[in-house]
Amino acid sequence: MLLRDTLEESGKVAIVKVALRRREALATLRVREGVLTMETMLWPDEIRTPSFGFLDESPEVRKQEMAMAASLVDSLAGDFDPTEFTDQYREALESLIEAKVEGRDLVPAPETEVAGGGKVVDLVAALQASIDAAKKGRVGGASSDDSVSARPAGKKAPAKKPAAAKKAPAKKATPPKKTAAKTAKKSSATRRSA
Repeated sequence: MLLRDTLEESGKVAIVKVALRRREALATLRVREGVLTMETMLWPDEIRTPSFGFLDESPEVRKQEMAMAASLVDSLAGDFDPTEFTDQYREALESLIEAKVEGRDLVPAPETEVAGGGKVVDLVAALQASIDAAKKGRVGGASSDDSVSARPAGKKAPAKKPAAAKKAPAKKATPPKKTAAKTAKKSSATRRSA
């Protein structure tokens, strides 16, 4: 409490060295809402000077594009609610583990095609379409998982491919050593017959 109060009154942060996962790291201690928080930092030799080609370029941005981008940000702005977000990877992994425990067959999900993979020609039209979609999503009560397409106005989404017939269950993979041995036998048999 003494360190927390002293840092808070002085308006300073503390630089500390900590050991995390058997490795030393630099960190800062700050006071946020009455709690000491620690943020790790990079060592000086880990910091690179930015040397990217695009930093030397200065593309022209029209006022109309900036206004549309600001409008899009405003339409998507709102209070942060952490319950709106889920860890989909963890959920999928848990369902996979549950299926394995129950002894069900594990069949991979069919691949889905990403919509709107084309190149956007008119940025302003794409921003306007995104703004309109965001407004419709708020009015229609769309969930946070709904995606907003950045497709120019007037363009239709690509047609979806018909669902393929059921795939055969996946075969068990043979261990790599046996596969290598089989491949070697086949290649030597092919050489003998030739």
